[in-house]
Amino acid sequence: MDTSIQEPRWRNALGCINGFVAEHPEIKVSASCLAVPKSCREDFYAILDQARFAMVHDALAQRDLAESGKDASEEPSSVIRRVAFADECVTRLNALRTRVAQATGANLVLPAEMESFCKDRILGCSEPFVGRLLSFVQGTVDADTLYQEVRQQVLPLFDLLSVSAYETWLAYSLVVELGAKKAYLADTFDQKTVVACATDTLPIGRQAYSAVLRLPEAVFDCGGNFWAIKLELAQELDFYGSKPLRRRDFSAGGDTRNTLGRRYLMLYKIPDLDSIPIVANRDKTLVYPPTAMVGALRPEDFAESLYARASMQRVLTMAPRAGAAFVALDGCEQAAQETVDAYQAPVEIVSDPFDLNQFSNYLETLSRV
Repeated sequence: MDTSIQEPRWRNALGCINGFVAEHPEIKVSASCLAVPKSCREDFYAILDQARFAMVHDALAQRDLAESGKDASEEPSSVIRRVAFADECVTRLNALRTRVAQATGANLVLPAEMESFCKDRILGCSEPFVGRLLSFVQGTVDADTLYQEVRQQVLPLFDLLSVSAYETWLAYSLVVELGAKKAYLADTFDQKTVVACATDTLPIGRQAYSAVLRLPEAVFDCGGNFWAIKLELAQELDFYGSKPLRRRDFSAGGDTRNTLGRRYLMLYKIPDLDSIPIVANRDKTLVYPPTAMVGALRPEDFAESLYARASMQRVLTMAPRAGAAFVALDGCEQAAQETVDAYQAPVEIVSDPFDLNQFSNYLETLSRV
């Protein structure tokens, strides 16, 4: 009796790869070499994509079933919620990129992994596994080991890509709400003054490398008001609060374009394009306080990490003049408010992740600073 239909989809997909290689003797495979001729290369990588999709889809579902204790025949509802949230974030981010381009004439440039995620949620979050999948083809890793690696790593990666897409959408949605009409990049050529350079691209996290200085990554003419912004990686904010004895620490030197990670939006209201500040100078222990700071919190940030508490501490360290606003994702409003109260941090908690009207009071506060 044919029992192949009882096999998990990921195992069948990996079997299809082996079958394809066996049917094409022109493909040269060894433990140290993989050569795929041009004549069958497109079909080969299409089958690899099918395997990537099957492994990630099954890994997400099985991880959810294991954590929830559901029977395998039941629908994995938390995966549905995760995928629905990711779809919403990506749909809104793609639409926002069009709005930003229309408003400012500049195109948002996302980290490569997020760009792939925006095109296809499943294939996008499986790209880090391509190398290990090729190792499977070469016979240096077996199917079960490969699948277990994917199962362990894919859920945190999927969630990180989702929340990173959300944080990018939120940050630039607020930039649009502030009335951005023209975009500039910030640069310094003498390490003392910052100049505005008109641009048609806005790379997320862009800055000329510096172990000492931090600059805004972009500046916007908002029709009479000028706002400088920095979408700062969470770990990079450690730069602002201390001056380690060693010069080279874990900082990326301020230039975090193409780096995937959690980010805060820091907003700096400035009088004009000739007044763009150096926002931090480590040699002089100087930090220019942002006007505002915006971020997001999710349940895992309270239960599984120190991210929520570290965020409150960083708000206190950065001392934004108009305080901060954090969006509480997936129903974590109470935990967020309790953390704010415990730190007595000047943070407003926003409960609906996609309702920008909830930021109206906060934006009105910014206009008066």
